[in-house]
Amino acid sequence: MFHNGLNSNYQDYEICLRAENVVLPRGGYFGVSAATGGLADDHDVFHFLTTSLHPLEQGLPQEQPLDADQKKIADQYAAYKTKLNIEKEKYKEEHPEVKGNEEEEFYESDNQRELRQIFAGQSQMFQAMREHSHKLDEVVGRQERIMSLLSAVQTSGAIASGGNSCDIIVLSLV
Repeated sequence: MFHNGLNSNYQDYEICLRAENVVLPRGGYFGVSAATGGLADDHDVFHFLTTSLHPLEQGLPQEQPLDADQKKIADQYAAYKTKLNIEKEKYKEEHPEVKGNEEEEFYESDNQRELRQIFAGQSQMFQAMREHSHKLDEVVGRQERIMSLLSAVQTSGAIASGGNSCDIIVLSLV
């Protein structure tokens, strides 16, 4: 059943789907993720998920590995771990220049990560400020060229016109 949302009566549900001979465990839940197609009454179900709110230990009993298999796997793991430790010691003897805990070199701490992020942010701000400074230098250079051209036009216009004044409007680009 579903609530169509067209009225404020929250107990007003309509039948959406009826399926018979479906067996769900008691206390089971399912969720449906759906989207409407071209018509509002047409729903395409993209994903159907069934789950339980209870841990697996409370559900069906799981098969435990046989004691012999479990012992065999534990022995294999212990042998592998021993072999790995021997190889580590052999590597340390052959490479005495490598010191310290190698695992710590591969992972960064929270402080290192925070400092790296701060440095990256400051580097980005510095780069943006440098770009703005270059753009401002370009604008100032253009303004100086325009001012020199206007002053050259004004002086040549004053000589050619015999001293008559002319009004020039200068726009600032900054």
